[in-house]
Amino acid sequence: MKNKKVIGLIIFIVVILIVIIGLSKISGDKDGLIVRPIIKEDLIGVWGQIDFITDRKFQDNDSFFAKYQRFHFFEDGFVKQMGTTYPFNEDEMSAIIFETYPKTLKFEFVNNDGLFKIITPNNPQPQTILGVYFTESQIIDSQLTVQKGDLMFSYLDPKGDIYLQRFLRRVE
Repeated sequence: MKNKKVIGLIIFIVVILIVIIGLSKISGDKDGLIVRPIIKEDLIGVWGQIDFITDRKFQDNDSFFAKYQRFHFFEDGFVKQMGTTYPFNEDEMSAIIFETYPKTLKFEFVNNDGLFKIITPNNPQPQTILGVYFTESQIIDSQLTVQKGDLMFSYLDPKGDIYLQRFLRRVE
């Protein structure tokens, strides 16, 4: 657990440095950078969580912090999210998340630096997320290697502090 906190802190510092230097004006392939801010076109499609880092205490049955997550971002600005404690069966997954779950969550970008919000109906406080796109594969730690095209979502609390980081890979 302590190891994940240290890694989380390192990732947080890297993300903040990227934002500070205005990565939106720098190509992901310039100067050896391995990430760039996400854009809407990056998000569209289905994503599966490959790992997450948090220092928050949570209940084992809390689907928001579940080990297995799927996100489906739609061109029209809607997103579906599903979390579970067991691995997804892809056939069941498509029937459940794409057909059964209603489109109730919306996403919108706040700026061009990868900052976006997920808006839930009847919830005045949207989730604020800083997203980056990996332009190259990278070893994060001994148990996590991201591939080119993976995403990292850093969830921000109302004070702007990161409380959760998700690593996502496109589901084919």
